[in-house]
Amino acid sequence: MLWAYDAEHLDFLERYVRAFIREREPNRNGSLASRLPAWLKDAKNRDLVLTRCATLRVRLHQVSRYRLDVGRRRVTDSDLMP
Repeated sequence: MLWAYDAEHLDFLERYVRAFIREREPNRNGSLASRLPAWLKDAKNRDLVLTRCATLRVRLHQVSRYRLDVGRRRVTDSDLMP
């Protein structure tokens, strides 16, 4: 399951997955990148993960537009499904 807290988090995920060189300090487990699941970091899944990120970005845009239209009404997943 791929998810993101907000647009900034989604931007980070996309940048990380697109990067061919991912440098990090050894023996450090405090960064966000160190906590990502192995399947997301695996190069063989790069295209699929980026496709799913694009889908999330579309949904994020739909929610943003929907919130402007509806106001304070809470948006649920069923509101976004076709």
